[in-house]
Amino acid sequence: MKYILVCFPIVFFCTILGCEDPADTRVEYYTKDDAQIDKIDSITILYSDSAKVRLRITAKHMRNIYISDRAAQEFPDGVLVEFFEGESTPQSQVRADYGYRDLVKGEVIFRDHVAFETLYGERTKMTTQQLIWNEYTRILETSRFVQISNINGELVRGYGFRSSQDFKRYELGIGSGRKNIDKFEKEIQ
Repeated sequence: MKYILVCFPIVFFCTILGCEDPADTRVEYYTKDDAQIDKIDSITILYSDSAKVRLRITAKHMRNIYISDRAAQEFPDGVLVEFFEGESTPQSQVRADYGYRDLVKGEVIFRDHVAFETLYGERTKMTTQQLIWNEYTRILETSRFVQISNINGELVRGYGFRSSQDFKRYELGIGSGRKNIDKFEKEIQ
């Protein structure tokens, strides 16, 4: 009986001291905001109108973000957006190391090594560090430094750029460069 009276308090105190509150020691793997973010790997999104593909978005990773009044898609490891104009092959494309699509504003911000190019004709290519595409107006623009080149060796540099998503016509802010004058005269007539 003495043995039980001595052992019982020792076992009881060891049990109480051995218990911990799991809330104090648990590791948080997810935050409250993580519950509102969907993460998707190897994604291709097709947008169509009247049974014709108008836009294709391809990315390694995408995050759908739904936090309070903000709805967005983030492409942290690069994105390729291809624009179709009634044909089965893309007419122009934007490639960037990072993309952020604000679903409320209808705006996509491309950042870091952005290349916007036509996939027909002279294969005109514009490079910059940031480009903003408005989905509603179908206009791409930036106020940053841009460089525009084509397969004919023409090269134009400047600040500020605005173009339709098919890249058939564009406006350049302050710029300089070399252009084929004979062809330029034909274009303006």
